[in-house]
Amino acid sequence: MIFSATDVGTKILHFLIPPRCAFCAALPATGIVCSSCAQGLSLAFSSDPQVNYLPGTAIQVISGAKFAPPVSDALKAFKFSGNIVAGRELAALWLHEFRLPMHDSLPALWLPVPIPASRRFQRGFNQSELLARSLARKFGGSVPAGLLQTAFFRPAMARLRREQRLSTHHKFRLTRRGQDLLRSGQFSVWLVDDVYTTGTTLRRLAETVLTCNPRLAIAAVTLAAA
Repeated sequence: MIFSATDVGTKILHFLIPPRCAFCAALPATGIVCSSCAQGLSLAFSSDPQVNYLPGTAIQVISGAKFAPPVSDALKAFKFSGNIVAGRELAALWLHEFRLPMHDSLPALWLPVPIPASRRFQRGFNQSELLARSLARKFGGSVPAGLLQTAFFRPAMARLRREQRLSTHHKFRLTRRGQDLLRSGQFSVWLVDDVYTTGTTLRRLAETVLTCNPRLAIAAVTLAAA
């Protein structure tokens, strides 16, 4: 058997600095997630999805699990560490048995909650977009780029108390491309976020979408719900 220089270098590096679990920093036997985290997350996501409704609307929000350990710890590790590989692993564990009531006659349009450009630059990614692309790979549909923008810099919701979240005014704006696409109405819209808490963010986003086309079939999906 012939090993490349890259293979040899990787084996030496792993021997000198063993890879740690992306979520708890333990030493995993293989891969990037330890068996304890993988089992705990699989168990958390194996329960029935949680269903809520956006405040003051009949719009369903379907969430994969409760925002509590180990799901909350894994999500925070992915979101604030900048580890996209960990995020993909978390999404794979979530979606392994996750089911959604898809519209058979309408293709899905996955619409992730946008974040300010400055925060995307700081983190290197938009976690909601990563989750949306994982959903599209499993259920079909598309995640078109350039449909939405945030109208101003908004604070990171994870760092705010519940009262502050409720009083925060979210402003989203559809681009011209977004307006043209939504007015065509040939799909079902799924809003995507990482965590459902007060519903303020998703409700503002839903209002932006429905103001453009009130006839759209619309629902929301999140990885977890507080």
